[in-house]
Amino acid sequence: TSHVIIGSLVGYFLVWGTTNSARAAQKARDDVDASNIQYPQYVYDMIPEAWMIKRSGYPAAAISIIAMVVLILLYLPSTVSMTLKLRSGVMPFLHDPYSLKYRKAADQTFYNLGNMIFALFGSGGMFFLIFFLIIFLTIWPITQPAAALIWAWSIGLAITVILKVIVMKCFNEKFYRAFYRKRPGAANFSGLVLECWQIGVAGGVLLGRLTQFLLATAFWIGRVDVQFLTEDVRLGGWRFDTAP
Repeated sequence: TSHVIIGSLVGYFLVWGTTNSARAAQKARDDVDASNIQYPQYVYDMIPEAWMIKRSGYPAAAISIIAMVVLILLYLPSTVSMTLKLRSGVMPFLHDPYSLKYRKAADQTFYNLGNMIFALFGSGGMFFLIFFLIIFLTIWPITQPAAALIWAWSIGLAITVILKVIVMKCFNEKFYRAFYRKRPGAANFSGLVLECWQIGVAGGVLLGRLTQFLLATAFWIGRVDVQFLTEDVRLGGWRFDTAP
């Protein structure tokens, strides 16, 4: 119940803050327009319009609320599952290297509720900040040219990576069978071609891993019920780190 209340308050605060920020920005622009001073154009560009704040804040608030709802839905089954595993012996508590540490911390369960509440708040805030900045920097006149260049590069890179995946699948079916090469010469040549190609599009790996880890970090801030830096970190079957 406390998580639902906190999540509702955070969501309301994000929407309320977006609305009031848009009003404040519009008031600032109206004050500049109402003055008799002729300001340079960059002054008008630096003050965002109300629609910029709203188009950035409302979608970011919606994404933040969805993330908090998912976290709340994950807390209960995760806690119940861990408790049942401990009681049934599925988790080898007595042979765990941290068992001595756990035995001395049996009285520290009071940390859980407060940690979950503020972790939920932090995760929702991080999601809002990330998506607000992405949208706002795309439409703000000061950063719009650079943002357009980054989006164009990202879209072009994504198309190239998709094309590479299709070519890889065709080569794999035509030249390989399990761990063996059906046509060694063609397989070696295709591997050389793809290796040269990968050097040019490896920036997509950097961008993809950076995006995945940033979003995963924002989400796992709220997952105080599980560890983050482990090999089995995944969400809905999606394994975040796909690198070998």
